[in-house]
Amino acid sequence: MSIITETVEVARTPTSLATCKCAQRTCAGNGSEYAPFSGTGIRKLSMIYTFRCPNECEHCCYECGPHREEKCDPSQAATWVEAAARHGCTDMGFSGGECLLYMDEVLELSRIAAEAGLTPTIATGAFWATSPDAAGDVVGKLQSAGVRRVVVSADAFHQKSVSLERVRNALAACSAASMEVHVSVTRTRRDAEWEKEARGILEPYMKHVRYTMVGPVGRWRSHHAEFPRGDRERVDVCRSVFEITIYPNGDVYPCCSGAIGEVYNRGRNALRIGNDREEDPGDILERAEHSIVLNALRIAGPNGLLDVWGDAAIQAQVPQVVRSRCELCLWLAEHLDGDAVQSSSRQLRDQYVARLEESWRVRRRLFPDP
Repeated sequence: MSIITETVEVARTPTSLATCKCAQRTCAGNGSEYAPFSGTGIRKLSMIYTFRCPNECEHCCYECGPHREEKCDPSQAATWVEAAARHGCTDMGFSGGECLLYMDEVLELSRIAAEAGLTPTIATGAFWATSPDAAGDVVGKLQSAGVRRVVVSADAFHQKSVSLERVRNALAACSAASMEVHVSVTRTRRDAEWEKEARGILEPYMKHVRYTMVGPVGRWRSHHAEFPRGDRERVDVCRSVFEITIYPNGDVYPCCSGAIGEVYNRGRNALRIGNDREEDPGDILERAEHSIVLNALRIAGPNGLLDVWGDAAIQAQVPQVVRSRCELCLWLAEHLDGDAVQSSSRQLRDQYVARLEESWRVRRRLFPDP
């Protein structure tokens, strides 16, 4: 069952706090005060527009590939863009799979988003950047549609299918168009080897590299040993949990937790917020923003869920060494008793808030510099 349904009233953070560098850690502007459920709210929606992809990367947690046919309906996607603008979101992301396989649809949705005041972002593997001219043509179309930011996936896995030269072409075209660009690299034990090769081709774009983490799901399960491991207690708060993500079948989840591996394919919906084929997108966004569980993840991270709801049995089973925040979060989502979570939120609210505040203080001691 889902553990997202129980909600609390959320006080919107005053505009003056929006510039605080630790606003997502639920502070009162200086990182020292505990202010439950008064974060900056949902600011970004992401759409996994399709699971189709020209590549079949061996680390893909969505198990994307050319054989996948699922994609979002463009008219329903437009409804989400409009709902995001009404809700006060600032960013709208499109990814996949490879969303630019449906170039015309994504360009039109980006135009709608830009006209609604949102900042459109495209995540891509750069399969289209076959030459500098080809890359410039695509980037020109993106820019004309209002796209402000491009995230290019590049790592040891992607480069088995897409050359670093194509990545370079895409980055150069984005830079020439003065578009914001990032390089998304999945962190593994192969980093040093990949970086050595990449630095010879991607300079001066290495400064745009952002390392990401993946949970032990999908194809990544067979390679998960390559992920650096760390102490569970060092897992920090989740900055992505209020990045709400829509999937081709209409399901809505926080971050990328919905479609990955078993959670999507076998229907384990512990973190599922709703489905846009069953209810209005605006109602789903309201539920997400007021969710006790999502606020706990934002305030104290996966360890916050454990501190608040983990009974003795769960405490004894929880892995003490994990490879990512996502791994711990998914483990908890599958093992926490959904009924107990809902019961505590209804009947033990004072104890819940007290436990969460203590968990927040523990996190602040472990991570004093936001």
